[in-house]
Amino acid sequence: MLNIRVRMIDQQEREILINRDVQDSSIIQLESEKARLLLLVMTGCMKYEGDIVLNYISMRADREKFNQRVSYFGIDAQKEFYTSLLTVDQYLNLFAVVQNVSLDELYLNRKEALLMKMGLEKKQFELMANLMPDERVKVQYIGGFMKQPQLIIVNEFFELVQRDTKRTMIELLEEYLLGGAIGIIINDKRTKWRKPISVIQL
Repeated sequence: MLNIRVRMIDQQEREILINRDVQDSSIIQLESEKARLLLLVMTGCMKYEGDIVLNYISMRADREKFNQRVSYFGIDAQKEFYTSLLTVDQYLNLFAVVQNVSLDELYLNRKEALLMKMGLEKKQFELMANLMPDERVKVQYIGGFMKQPQLIIVNEFFELVQRDTKRTMIELLEEYLLGGAIGIIINDKRTKWRKPISVIQL
């Protein structure tokens, strides 16, 4: 469950309110100014009134714990986090450590399953620098799912890849949504989502 109760002020000093309860296995579709402001609030870059609560974890009261349950994928996050010295496997392990994910047997099994889902099982020990652009995006996508997020924010991220890759990435997101996660999809009304995933316009 995601509870959003926030009051924001845009650059024109207009008041923008979001007051919504979102059930598990749902997608919130956001566009334009409201999406931009909500992202600024959730990333700690903008003052606001109210709170956002994810499965009883308050963003205002415990942002660190809240952030541990959120994965963000966006064009603006496309930085060169990898280097020519890291293999795909090393990159994912490093990404997991940064996210406080234990490198235990469950993690190893999850990593293997996600690499196979993304068609990268044969690339596991190749250098990141040698991958095709679509493949590097898929590796970053896998990295964001290693902590098994409860809230997944996608900000035009699918526009970075070819159609076949996009479909595979959407299928993985749908699996998490059907398992009880919640998605926030920004500036994307074209994607058709599997039932019983609920789509909410804000």
